[in-house]
Amino acid sequence: MVVRDTDKKRTAIAKKAKVTPILSIMQAAHYIQNLLVFNLLQLLAQIELATALLERLTAKETEARVPMGDAPSDKLREELNAVEDALAEFGESALAKNKACKVAQTNTFDFDGPIKTDTQGISGLLDALAPQVEGVVRGASAAMREL
Repeated sequence: MVVRDTDKKRTAIAKKAKVTPILSIMQAAHYIQNLLVFNLLQLLAQIELATALLERLTAKETEARVPMGDAPSDKLREELNAVEDALAEFGESALAKNKACKVAQTNTFDFDGPIKTDTQGISGLLDALAPQVEGVVRGASAAMREL
C-alpha cells in the first residue's frame, strides 16, 4: 500500500519545526512525579476497595455462620493490615516529606522534596505494595463468590 502526501504544506511545516518525539528533561521529571502521585492515589483507592470488600465478606460469613477459624476474611484482613502498616511507615519516613509549591503566577504546582530526588525509593515501595493490595482484593472477591 502506498501512502501519498496530499498535504505538502503541512509536511513542510512539520519538517521545519524540528519536533522531537521525546520529552524534555523538565517534562519527564514532572511526568515521573505526577505518575508517582497517581500511583499512590490508586493504591489508596485499592485499599478502600479492599476494606469495603472485606466488610461485605465478613457480613456474608456471619450470615452463612462460617466458623471463625475457617473464615478467609481473617487472613485477608491481616494482609491488608500489613500493607496499611507499611504505608504508615512510609508516611512517617523522610520520603513522604514533600511540599507542593505554587509556580510563580500560574495555577500549577511543583513538588519540592524527595519526590524530586528519590523517585526510585518511592516507586519501589509502591511497586511492592500494589500487588499485595491487589491480592487482597482478588482474594476477597473470590471468597465472596464461594460463599
